[in-house]
Amino acid sequence: MTTSKHEVAIIEPEDAEPYLLVRVDLADIEDYGEEAVWEFVAESECVTEQQMPVLLFYFDEEGQARFYGDEDIVQHALDLVQDQIQWNYQCSIEWPEEGPLHSAHDAAVFEEGFMVVAVDSEDVAEFGEEGVWDIVQHQAFVEDRNLPVVIAYLGDDDVVHYYGEDAHIDALKRVAFEDINWGHEITIEWPG
Repeated sequence: MTTSKHEVAIIEPEDAEPYLLVRVDLADIEDYGEEAVWEFVAESECVTEQQMPVLLFYFDEEGQARFYGDEDIVQHALDLVQDQIQWNYQCSIEWPEEGPLHSAHDAAVFEEGFMVVAVDSEDVAEFGEEGVWDIVQHQAFVEDRNLPVVIAYLGDDDVVHYYGEDAHIDALKRVAFEDINWGHEITIEWPG
């Protein structure tokens, strides 16, 4: 396991339960995905001993503050003045050595009643199209929506490839890949 130190603030709102705000790096989010980073943080000893809900805090590529955790807590955190946050202590977070078993991917829900999930060609090379499609089908975001799925990836030939039902692929091909409205980011857990 590799370990890194992260700042933690105890936030005590007047109108809500206290919670922990843990600052993480964008690189951690990119490596593991928001959901996985949140799980690593929430399971860390210095966090569990506080017995409070946890909210992640990081800056995206554009320098915008981002939060991840319970939606009600996120709503409260949006009102925080970032330069007034008092960081109470540092927490050591352990990361898996073997590299990310989780990764973040863009997803779009189409009004025709299906969703498309962008995956990496490396994932397809490792698990095959059908294997990746099956793994994506079992991701919580996808299962919650109970919609058919198409996976999309840029092949070594620089052509976008699709895998799923033909009718959905035909509908997708009517939209340029770069024009797809990726409205969601999902975390996929890969078999270890």
